[in-house]
Amino acid sequence: MPWPNLFPQIYFGRMVYNIPMNSPVRVRIAPSPTGYVHVGNTYIAYYNYIFAKQHNGTFIVRIDDTDQARHVADAERVIYRLFEWLGLVWQEGATIDGSPYPPYRQSEKIDRYKEKANELVDKGLAYHLDGAIYFKIQPGDPIVVHDLIRGEVVFERKNLKDFVILKSNGFPTYQFATCVDEIDHKITHVIRGEDHLSNTAFHVLAITALGGTPPMYAHMPLLRNTDESKLSKRQGHVSLQWYKDEGILPDALKNFFSLMGWSHPEQKEVFSEDEFITHFTFEKFRSRAPIFDLDKLRWLNGVKIREMDNEQLFNTLSSYYQEYDQNAYQQISANPQYSIRVVGLAKERLQTLKDFWPQNKYFYNEYQVPTKESVAKFISDDAVLLQYRDAVIALLSDASLAWEKDELDAKLHQLQSSYGLTPKQAFMTLRLIVTGESATPPLFDTLEVLGKDTVLGRIQAYLP
Repeated sequence: MPWPNLFPQIYFGRMVYNIPMNSPVRVRIAPSPTGYVHVGNTYIAYYNYIFAKQHNGTFIVRIDDTDQARHVADAERVIYRLFEWLGLVWQEGATIDGSPYPPYRQSEKIDRYKEKANELVDKGLAYHLDGAIYFKIQPGDPIVVHDLIRGEVVFERKNLKDFVILKSNGFPTYQFATCVDEIDHKITHVIRGEDHLSNTAFHVLAITALGGTPPMYAHMPLLRNTDESKLSKRQGHVSLQWYKDEGILPDALKNFFSLMGWSHPEQKEVFSEDEFITHFTFEKFRSRAPIFDLDKLRWLNGVKIREMDNEQLFNTLSSYYQEYDQNAYQQISANPQYSIRVVGLAKERLQTLKDFWPQNKYFYNEYQVPTKESVAKFISDDAVLLQYRDAVIALLSDASLAWEKDELDAKLHQLQSSYGLTPKQAFMTLRLIVTGESATPPLFDTLEVLGKDTVLGRIQAYLP
C-alpha cells in the first residue's frame, strides 16, 4: 500500500517527521544473536510481520551483531529456526537468496559504517574525539515525531547531547548502525519496543544528516508480568524456546500476542491470523503495558487444541513427541488409528501438547496398578470389592455385550445399583483399577477405546 507524500516539514517552528513518499511498506526486526530468543522481542516481530502482510509489504530479518563480546555461537540459527516454527515468513534477510540490499548482518558492514561516519565528519556534522567519532547535535527547533501509537512526541534539542557513532575500536554504536541500516534497507516503518523511544530523536537526526528520510515509528509497550513488573528472566518464562518446549501451538501464541495491546472489534479473544490482519490498526492499539498472563495463554492454547480435528491433532502430537520424548512417540505412532481415537477423548482436558502423555499414558504400555489405599477410599471392604470386581468381570466377559460406551454405561449402572453402591463408589473404583488414575476422560468412553481385552486384563489382574 503506497503512502502519501509526507516529508519532514516545519510547522510552527518545530521539525515534524513523517513517513516517506509513495513507499511500499518495508519493516524489519533486528534481533541480536546474544543468547535466547526473547518472547517480548518475538511479540514485536509478530506485529512487524502482520503490518507487512496487511499492506502487501516486505518483512525483513536483520541481524544486529556488532556486539561481538556478547555474541553466542549458533544463536543466529536458533533465531531463524524459532521464527520459522512460529510461522513468521520473511522476504529479505541473510538467509534469503536474492535479497536486494545485502548484507543483512551488521558485522558484514563495518566498512560501510566507517564510510558513512567519515562522511558526516567531512560535512561538519560529526567530529573525532579520543579515537571515536561523535555526532554533533546542532541547535534548532524541537524535534516532533508522530508515533503511530503515542501520537505526537516532542524532543527538545537542549536535552540532547552529542553521541558516539563510531567507537575507538572501529565498530559502530547501535544508534548509528541502526540509522545506516534503515536507509540502506529502505525501511518505511520502525515498529519496536517503547524502551527505544528515547533513542528516536538521535535516529531522526542521524538519518536526516545521512540524507535519508526518517521512517514512521510505532513504539509498542513492553510486556509485563501479572504483578505489572517488567517481563524478565528472573520472573517469567521469557525464552521463545520455552513455549515450543512446553507444547504451546504457534497459532495460540500468535493469537495471544495479538491481544497484547489490541482488542478485536467484536471483543473476540479467539480468532485466526487472517482475521487479525483484516482488523488490526495501530489507531486502536493501547499504549498501556499489556499483561502477559501464562494462565490465559494456556487456556487459549487449549481452545486451539480443541479446534483441531483428531487426525490433525494426532499428527501434531506425533511431531512434538518425536522431538521431545522418543518413548512416547513410538507408542503413540505405533497404531495411528487407535491413537486418533485416544486423542479424540484426551483433547478436552489438554492445555498444552506436553500434557498429553502424562495424562493419557495408561492408554498405552505405561499403566500403573493403583495403590490399595487409593481404591479403599471408595470401597474399603475387601470382600465387597472382590465380589464387585468378579461381577464386573462376568458382565464384561459376556460375548453378547456390545463393546460400546452406551451399552457399557447402561449395564454397569445396573450392576452398580444391584450391589447397593453409589455411582462414585462403583465407577471411581473401576476407573482406578482400569487406568491407575483418578482423573480421566469419561469412564465409559475410556473403556470403549481401551478395548475389551485390555480392560478385562487389568481388572482380572487387580487384587486388593
